[in-house]
Amino acid sequence: MHKQRIISSLIMAGIVIAVLILPGIWFTLCLAVVIGLGLNELFEMFRARKLLDNNKAVSITAGVLIPFFFYLSTLGGEHWSLAGIALVIFGLSLYQCLRQEKHQAVMNLAVVVLGILYLSFNMSFMIKIRAMDSGTALLLYVILTAKSGDIGAYFIGTHFGKHKLLPRLSPKKTIEGVLAGLISSIVVSIIAATFFFPELGFAQRGFLGFFLGVLAQLGDLVESLIKRNC
Repeated sequence: MHKQRIISSLIMAGIVIAVLILPGIWFTLCLAVVIGLGLNELFEMFRARKLLDNNKAVSITAGVLIPFFFYLSTLGGEHWSLAGIALVIFGLSLYQCLRQEKHQAVMNLAVVVLGILYLSFNMSFMIKIRAMDSGTALLLYVILTAKSGDIGAYFIGTHFGKHKLLPRLSPKKTIEGVLAGLISSIVVSIIAATFFFPELGFAQRGFLGFFLGVLAQLGDLVESLIKRNC
């Protein structure tokens, strides 16, 4: 199982690197596909808990539009990213009003907007980051730092983890795994930043690794919370 996970991670890393060097619109299209797949899985979990009963295709389509608004904002119209969110929420609200079935309309709107903000909105910032100077290098650096923490936490937690962190949220996550993940993120950050951002000092590279590692761990806990609740 460990070998399969390593192979899958290497394949995914290769795909990510290939996608990052694509032209802007093609990168946006690939990101939209990833967002669509993520929203499909998330909304399926919501439907299983009867938190969502409206047309899933409409909700996913609304979420997939967000990265294209962010792409437009990189072409000179900064307002497009926030305007896109406003238009999507307005459209979803109008859709709920026009539906014949008004049962749990507020709940439907709430969970769809949550999914769009959680996945579409957050992930679409990759488009803005990529449009910055050295944006591709920055994205690659962040992904490497965060993913290394995930790998470090998984291996150390699996083999040496004894003290549970938050069993009610993530039964398999251990304190030892979290600490190992943070150390992995710091080490990889120091190494990767040496190549991508040599102007940064040693302490700055280490702090960024720690900061990104903490954010990655918190994001993992939020994901576990959603899964446990659904």
